[in-house]
Amino acid sequence: MLLEIQAKSLHAPPALPLPHPRAIFPEMNLLPFSNLSPHRPRHFVPGDIDLGEWNRIAPLFDHLEASGHKCSTRNELERWLIDWSELSAALDEEASKQYIAMTCHTDNPDAEKAYLHFVENVDPKIKPLFFRLQKDRRSETLIIPDS
Repeated sequence: MLLEIQAKSLHAPPALPLPHPRAIFPEMNLLPFSNLSPHRPRHFVPGDIDLGEWNRIAPLFDHLEASGHKCSTRNELERWLIDWSELSAALDEEASKQYIAMTCHTDNPDAEKAYLHFVENVDPKIKPLFFRLQKDRRSETLIIPDS
């Protein structure tokens, strides 16, 4: 009797017909995200930068490192923190895009190659620089007058 009750409870009511998946999700190209506008326009990270190439990213870190020590007002410090946050968000977004492209297109060797390039050549350089910026910022005395 218990088995009969369990068997009956496993049967779901008839499902409504669903549209074909292509009607909901149009066919993707390798990275369809280029059509999406950013949540907020970027001010520090150029909109057309290739964040998959280290030589394009390095000058942004150099600028943050050089300008971080020059903050003498609250507004300058806030601008520096916003720039740092924008760069971090842009790089996180790029890593996510590369990963999504690779996992959605497992038959595309270019997607895998781009992801591995980012993970092996860009990401290992980013982490120590963000750590150094954070460490430098914490080690400074942050007595900054208003405005």
